[in-house]
Amino acid sequence: MDPDAYAQHAAVEDTHWWFRGRRAIASSVIGALELPRPARVVELGSGTGGNLPMLETLGDAVAIEPDEGARELSRRRHPRTRHVATLDELGGPAFDAAFAFDVLEHIDDPSSALRKLHAWLAPGAPLVVTVPAHPWMFGEHDTYLHHVRRYTRSQLTQHLEDGRFVVEQLTPINAALFPAAVAARGLELVRNLVGPPRAPTARGMTQPPRPFNALLARVFAAERHALRFLPTGLSLLAVARATTLGAAGEELRA
Repeated sequence: MDPDAYAQHAAVEDTHWWFRGRRAIASSVIGALELPRPARVVELGSGTGGNLPMLETLGDAVAIEPDEGARELSRRRHPRTRHVATLDELGGPAFDAAFAFDVLEHIDDPSSALRKLHAWLAPGAPLVVTVPAHPWMFGEHDTYLHHVRRYTRSQLTQHLEDGRFVVEQLTPINAALFPAAVAARGLELVRNLVGPPRAPTARGMTQPPRPFNALLARVFAAERHALRFLPTGLSLLAVARATTLGAAGEELRA
């Protein structure tokens, strides 16, 4: 991502309603995985570390973040976690679980990255993924954040299966605010048609007033109770399992 985007995330990810809501949903999903305690877990694309307090409660956490500035900021904030730049630096025993929160959309070849991640996981280890949904929603916000794509269900499933994972759960999230986001994207398209081009900007990263922020966080977080019934949403959440390691996986790990 753009360095400015990392700075924005670091400034608001502990309190902003979107990050709080996503963590609440992720925490609920993780709680249902029945991981061993303590578990050995890894986060792919950990950014400035907003998810690490949640993951550190599971056991020993390793954070993978290629951006040096974001990684160093996260290391200062979360010294208990081991921080590395690439998958090749992981080392140690197999991991019990992996997480990739809004990461795959930044990667040119996510299937290849997932195969490398798979090689470090115990057979059957879960992978929890979130990605932005609906390619037709791709706009200035995505360009600013250096997204390569927004996902359909079938595309996310294909990338996970190509990465040697079996999908167990695939559901939309952030459903309540979907209509408002569609309206904002429509206004953006109209504005671009009638006015001069604008530089890509992030949308929604300014924290609302405290009462409204708290309300939005509660609305988003409440979706954890109805994940299997949400018809659509701004993002997709998947839980997949690593297939049994074979020769190809061992070669990637080596």
